[in-house]
Amino acid sequence: MSETPTQTPTEPTISVNDKQYKVSDLSKTALANLQHLRFAETEVKRIQMQLALVQTSVVAYKQALIQNLPVSKNAADGSAVADKAPASETIA
Repeated sequence: MSETPTQTPTEPTISVNDKQYKVSDLSKTALANLQHLRFAETEVKRIQMQLALVQTSVVAYKQALIQNLPVSKNAADGSAVADKAPASETIA
């Protein structure tokens, strides 16, 4: 049997402005700030993902709307065009 070298656990650290700090050296206030910062960063990521989802939905709904608009024949050349009714909203 061969012995495996024991690994000493490394103490958790954080890096702020290119400087390392041991978590165990932080005050209660600094630990609370760290916890709030981590929560806020997680929320930003969650909201960015939610925004991407909603933006994708907007594109899909616009495409579906365009495909389902009423079509009429252009009087001049007989080509199909979407009916243009007065709109209260402009879809880009």
